[in-house]
Amino acid sequence: MFHKSSKNVKKTNSDNKERTKILKKFFRLTKGNQKGFTLIELLVVIGILGVLGGVAVPAYSKFFGSGKTEANVTELGSVQSAMDAMMADKQAPDVAASAAATDVFTALPVVGASTVPVAPLQPVYMRSGATRCTYSWDTTGKVTQTVGVGGACR
Repeated sequence: MFHKSSKNVKKTNSDNKERTKILKKFFRLTKGNQKGFTLIELLVVIGILGVLGGVAVPAYSKFFGSGKTEANVTELGSVQSAMDAMMADKQAPDVAASAAATDVFTALPVVGASTVPVAPLQPVYMRSGATRCTYSWDTTGKVTQTVGVGGACR
């Protein structure tokens, strides 16, 4: 069995007192009774955040709104492909030009000079009847997209 001698106990107590003195001295240097941040520290952090924001916002702003523009371009391509597929399928050399722009293709376009729609673009050539933008076309089947202010349709 191990027994501590009184010398070892006294040595341990003096070591603990020495450690306590060192810790107290350390906390006195750092002013351990103060809590929070100084005004200078807060201003430095705000300045760093401002610089990061000034660099990040212009770098990412080019991505805002580009999705809608690309969606409009893709939709125009889909409507044009549907028109081309309908004209090829019906062997139509021309279609009646649209009188006004539309976004619903359930009864359009009419082939040639007839007034009866030979093949509506939707549901055979297009999956949805309504589109985001409105479209018109000429007699050759060339589709034109009508885009609102800022490149937005709906």
